[in-house]
Amino acid sequence: MRTLDTLIVTPTIAPAQGAILLTGDPIKWVDDWAIAGPSTNDRKKIKAQLLAAHATFWRTLSEAPHDCVAPMRQAFTGIAEILFMADLLTVEILNRELPLFVLEAAIAGHWWHMCSATDTRTEIFPGHFGHVDDWQEMNSRWYGLFAAEIAEWHSKLLEVEVPKPLSEQQIPREPAAPEEATKNRPRRGRPRVTPNQHPEVEPYLVTVSKAATREIIIQDFCSVSGFADDTIFGFWRSGNTERCTSGHARRFEATLKMTPEQFLAALSAKSQQT
Repeated sequence: MRTLDTLIVTPTIAPAQGAILLTGDPIKWVDDWAIAGPSTNDRKKIKAQLLAAHATFWRTLSEAPHDCVAPMRQAFTGIAEILFMADLLTVEILNRELPLFVLEAAIAGHWWHMCSATDTRTEIFPGHFGHVDDWQEMNSRWYGLFAAEIAEWHSKLLEVEVPKPLSEQQIPREPAAPEEATKNRPRRGRPRVTPNQHPEVEPYLVTVSKAATREIIIQDFCSVSGFADDTIFGFWRSGNTERCTSGHARRFEATLKMTPEQFLAALSAKSQQT
């Protein structure tokens, strides 16, 4: 029976050492979440969303196994919004890393109805660890737990990534100024307010476009550089070294050193992989 007494965690901190969290710790894994890009402030916001969901769980506690549903969906939506506004949300994160992360928060917070008998966490996705039994349980008996949330945020990503009509995407005859080349490019979240630290990218794309006899866009540049989308590119171009590491930057710099022929060959290879 799921009662308050059976769910309370045995205190491990003496009263003299500070406050005792008796009801689980849903923010336990936030600082260790191996997702690229979130700033320290973003992670604080994620903790706030998890604690708000934790409050929802305890306010609605009953003996039913579905007590975890509302707080887990609340946490998923809150974290997805933080990542979306930070220009970090991707379809892959929506379908893999975020559901796993929320599940681990639910286990640590004692929302999840079936906790593993072991505390061992296994690498489920590259760099992302979790309780395998619980992950399999959620994807079988609880399949569709986040279906509505994933669909909603996927739709938001599609809304901001719809390409402009072809007439607005013609290849310029001469290298365009950075502002002219990017003013029509759709963006997620808040508009960029930082200077473009790498204006050399646009003229490079113009050169490659002429060699390809078709438009080569920033997404192609990111793909050749080894990135699934333009998230890290945005941080690199704005000079954000916290979210774009030196290793990431070297990938973009290496791409800029390619000849148009090398670039197009690499892009063709990437297309065949997908």
